[in-house]
Amino acid sequence: MQKCFYADRVGCTECTFSNYKLCPKFVRARIQDLTKDLLPFEYTDTKYKQSVLWSSNRDLIKSIAAKRSVELNLKVVSLSLNQVINYTIVNSEVERAVYYIECCTKVYGDVDKVSNVLNSFVDMCRYAGCCVFIYKSLGVSLDVSGIVKI
Repeated sequence: MQKCFYADRVGCTECTFSNYKLCPKFVRARIQDLTKDLLPFEYTDTKYKQSVLWSSNRDLIKSIAAKRSVELNLKVVSLSLNQVINYTIVNSEVERAVYYIECCTKVYGDVDKVSNVLNSFVDMCRYAGCCVFIYKSLGVSLDVSGIVKI
């Protein structure tokens, strides 16, 4: 039988599963592949189903992003606030993914303009059917009032 994409990485010599989703080694490798941009974090099981959220609890928001990534079979793309600003200025579309945005550094300059760019990126993601999860540290002043806080 044909081996799956992860067979060499997990050390399989042959595959007895006709459906790879039933193989525990495949499932574990697939989850690691989808969520590797979030590492390290301590996973917490959550029941949130919203596609756009923000929190000041890093492990919780990463857990939600990881869970949605696996549910939707979409890769997590981790971005800093600077990367979001650059991406939004240069691009008008986003690829289908689960986006994790980390806002940890103090915003210098016009906070309203930075907030508008962040909200514009979130709107692009919503339009494309993507999920966006934002970690905002307590010292960062950004207006994310249109996004659900947990």
